[in-house]
Amino acid sequence: MRILMTAALATGLAACATMEPEQCAVADWRALGLQDGEAGRSLEYFEARTRDCAKAGFASDFTTYKTGREIGLTRYCTPPRGFREGLSGATYKGVCPSDLAGEFQVAFNEGARAYQAIDAVRTAEGDISTAKTRIDDVERKLRMNEEGLRQPNVPEAERRRLEGEVNRLRDERRAARRRLDDAYDRVGYARRDLDRARAEIGLRWGAW
Repeated sequence: MRILMTAALATGLAACATMEPEQCAVADWRALGLQDGEAGRSLEYFEARTRDCAKAGFASDFTTYKTGREIGLTRYCTPPRGFREGLSGATYKGVCPSDLAGEFQVAFNEGARAYQAIDAVRTAEGDISTAKTRIDDVERKLRMNEEGLRQPNVPEAERRRLEGEVNRLRDERRAARRRLDDAYDRVGYARRDLDRARAEIGLRWGAW
């Protein structure tokens, strides 16, 4: 399931260029730390900034950056933000200080549960739509081939080909109908799980 961004993806993001030389020249490291803290970024982001600026001949200032980042983290590490992060399918990078991490993690986990429930419904609904479209397409092709068999004076080789195609399409239609039935079952289960999540989580972290 498409649940959370992987740690590898997060690391890859941090490895990308984050600072241009002209930005390094006038960098306000406290403001950058505040920005990264409010975004819940790990210290890998600072390391990436440091590498970018070092390549351009500029030094970073971790002490000043850390001051801003700690302020930013107090704004990020709140239960409502934790819930929204989980609900968005984001990854929690373990950045919150110990006195804020507990409640943030609880809310984040509930947001992740809500995300999974919503995503399961959307996935099943998408599978229903896909299966219906496939059935319609197969039935259209089936009608065309059956019509071909009804034509007079069809050469034997062509008749055999059409019969084979009709049999193949009928098998494909049966398989698509099974997939449709399965998707209907899954969407029913998923909606019940979502209803339970809504009832148990409620609105304590905000509307969703």
